[in-house]
Amino acid sequence: MDWLNEVKTMKMKKSIRKEIIFPLSLILLFSLAIPFTHAGNGTPEMSISPEQQYVFVNETFTVDIVVNASDVNVAQCDISFNASLIEALSVENGDMFNNLSMSGTIDNNAGKITWIMGWSVTPVPGGIFATITFKAKDKLGIANIDIVWGSAAINLSYVPTHNATVEIRNYPVNLEISPSYALIGNWTKMMDVNVGPYGNEIYVLNCNVTFNPTYFEVVGVTDGGLFPSFTYSIDNVTGNVFILANVLTNPVTTAGKLASIEFKPKQTG
Repeated sequence: MDWLNEVKTMKMKKSIRKEIIFPLSLILLFSLAIPFTHAGNGTPEMSISPEQQYVFVNETFTVDIVVNASDVNVAQCDISFNASLIEALSVENGDMFNNLSMSGTIDNNAGKITWIMGWSVTPVPGGIFATITFKAKDKLGIANIDIVWGSAAINLSYVPTHNATVEIRNYPVNLEISPSYALIGNWTKMMDVNVGPYGNEIYVLNCNVTFNPTYFEVVGVTDGGLFPSFTYSIDNVTGNVFILANVLTNPVTTAGKLASIEFKPKQTG
């Protein structure tokens, strides 16, 4: 790609113008991003940030193309990525230039984004050159997001680059109690503990169901039949039900009922 000659021509014509988690309420899903910095010696360079992160299947996420340089008139690069694991949705201007002169051509079949370019008549400091939005596919793995070798240039000079990876994971195993609300009066009430594997293979599961022993006591726990081995213990003093379930072969991969817990209200007042 002989784009440097084209940019030089533009400059002449225009004088260059930028394992399992078990909460019993809603589970918190998050993406962990680890930022990195480079070029402590002041050498101009371009990098993808964050350099490492993980997301869940079908989740959208962003990466920044970061320019570490000063007095920047022109910045340009191409991007490659694992098209089998992620797809690019958009390329947006960062905080360096007023806008991108070329916002990139996305090819999700080839896993490429070509011609991302920004320029400014007045030199600008380094920063976020562009932000790319990706979406993870319904497939597990580690995807590379790379600045194509020999495509990254700042002020008509090729610069070193630093690339990134993103790990696509299944959502964590989810446990929930249903119904989430019940008015039980003076009668006993069965509450179900349900399991959502979200694509994970579960061999062992243990959890604690806590309750207020001032107002309730547990009078029974029934196996939901999801695991072949099931044990439990009840502590009506501290307000806790401990459940342990496991399987030796053929892990649990489908949603179902782990247990039913029978609560009885205490007489108060």
